[in-house]
Amino acid sequence: MVSQYTQHRNSNNEIETIQSSAFKVTSNIEYMEYALHDSFILDLGATCYVCNDRKRFRNFRPSTDNDSLFAGESVIPIKGFGTVLITVKTTEHPGERTINLHNVILISSFHTNVASLRLFMAKSVYWDTELGQLVYRRQNFAFTPLVHNQFVLEYRSGCYITDNYIAFNNAQYP
Repeated sequence: MVSQYTQHRNSNNEIETIQSSAFKVTSNIEYMEYALHDSFILDLGATCYVCNDRKRFRNFRPSTDNDSLFAGESVIPIKGFGTVLITVKTTEHPGERTINLHNVILISSFHTNVASLRLFMAKSVYWDTELGQLVYRRQNFAFTPLVHNQFVLEYRSGCYITDNYIAFNNAQYP
């Protein structure tokens, strides 16, 4: 969290220091639109693929009671595993390709879907950050455009999430 301090005089003419942060937390949100909820973002730190929508899975298999994902300080129960198809933009005709992601974890509470760069690299697919694309054998494999401050493999717009606590970045960028 980035903090900023400002000073002002209160009604008793005393100087007060007020801390404002780059993040603010809003609670008790019934429905909140999150632009990347149905999209797949490219995650450099992820060690697995995660999807938040059961309908996207092929050959789904339920998890056991012991299957969990560790995210920060949270332990999140996994609902199941399977294969998910995503559609990415490419230079090839007709301009897109379908990719099968295997061993994808279903966690419905995730605010977006996650594609692990590490797993792509294990298949010799690398990220060219200068050109904004994944490459395989030095050829375009998929574009990774910056959408809502995230590098996105598959962008799907128009979605809603339900949650009790959501953090919003309130920082100003140049």
